Amino acid sequence: RCIIVLIMNYAVLLLLLFFNVTFGFSAWEKISDWKGNKAFLKSYFKETWVPAFIPIIMGVLLVVELLATVIGVLAMFEIIQDEIYSNLSLYAGLLYCLALLILLVGQRIAKDYDGARNIVIYFIPAVFLVFLVQ
Repeated sequence: RCIIVLIMNYAVLLLLLFFNVTFGFSAWEKISDWKGNKAFLKSYFKETWVPAFIPIIMGVLLVVELLATVIGVLAMFEIIQDEIYSNLSLYAGLLYCLALLILLVGQRIAKDYDGARNIVIYFIPAVFLVFLVQ
């Protein structure tokens, strides 16, 4: 087997694992402390038009994070079992990017430029994952 194929599979697996942990825990935090997260976000966005939409935005983000994590875990099993990656890895990567873009928009609306910069740190490997599996 070609060493490059092995290296790319390991890179994809590591990126999937990284984002599955990141978004899996984020989704779990939203589920386990919905009220606390909602209160924090209402305070965070109090100077904007966003507070009225927080429950909807949290719900959308939770669904995206859960879908990304489930598809990402399935993609990992597929790679481990079949030693290939298919569209599951691509769909997971695209959902990771979507979740990060939702978070980035929120940071920009709140005028939290440091927070927005931190989202970009996550966005770069998410785009790299999409690049590797497309």
